Amino acid sequence: MSISYHVEGSGQVPAGAMSRRLILLILLNIGVAATVLFGWTMVSLFVLPPLEWATWMPVYRGSTFVELLRYPFVVLWLWPLLGVAGAWLAHKSGKRALAVACAALPVLLLMLVFGSYYILPAEWH
Repeated sequence: MSISYHVEGSGQVPAGAMSRRLILLILLNIGVAATVLFGWTMVSLFVLPPLEWATWMPVYRGSTFVELLRYPFVVLWLWPLLGVAGAWLAHKSGKRALAVACAALPVLLLMLVFGSYYILPAEWH
């Protein structure tokens, strides 16, 4: 036997449930990290110029595990995963606003880098 505090048609989210916004942000972060790690050859043409421009460093992606941990490349996959971990921890501690902020920050930073690179005039690159 179980008790549900959710009232049908009220539109309220139960106390322990994640909001749709948080779930979408977490899935977006996981998708970005997985795409960078497993589909690097497909996305490298779009991702490399803005990242090299923003960090002022070339991005190397070799065949060894150590290459995954170099600075500019680690930004693309570790930040989203840390955002997911932070969002999960904040959600478990009951801080929903902090959970959404942790999940949104990596996406917003990457959007800022890519958006500013592709929107700014070419002579600024």
